Amino acid sequence: MARDQDVPVDADAADNRIGLTGARFRFRPTTDQRRPAAPTPPFQVALRGYARQEVDDHLARTDEQIRRLHDALRDSEHRRARTEEHMALLESELADARSHRVGPTADERPEPGSVGHSLLRQAQRDAARIRAEAARDARLMLSDARAEITRRERTEPVRTAPVEQRPPHTQIDTPDRRPDTSGW
Repeated sequence: MARDQDVPVDADAADNRIGLTGARFRFRPTTDQRRPAAPTPPFQVALRGYARQEVDDHLARTDEQIRRLHDALRDSEHRRARTEEHMALLESELADARSHRVGPTADERPEPGSVGHSLLRQAQRDAARIRAEAARDARLMLSDARAEITRRERTEPVRTAPVEQRPPHTQIDTPDRRPDTSGW
């Protein structure tokens, strides 16, 4: 077989033949053998085929890319397995929750009277909550009012007492009486 002639062969066999023999063939695959080919770098032609270092470098890069893709595939399969296990666990928890649920399910139709009863129960719960909040607010207001009364009772005698009987910190400066500054 001549080196530069067009030979229709199987594309995979052609790839293997190139790698094994190092010969340079121009292959013309038949129409059923054509497939989208990955872009291959153009190798420099050497005395007996392609430059060996370029081919070795390309194969090393391709092997590394294949290794990374295998690692990514393995990681994806592990994540998928963990996700499936988690999904099975959640489905079993959902089944348990459905079996322990109290009250009608979405598939069951409630009796006409039960809707009214449930609304009445909800209204009673809301009323009890509102009454409890109002009682708490009333207690707070009452305690605040008592504290205000106590505070005023303490300050009223000071306001009504003569200036001489007031404590020193509450005395007001008047023109005829000056504050005692000896302690300063």
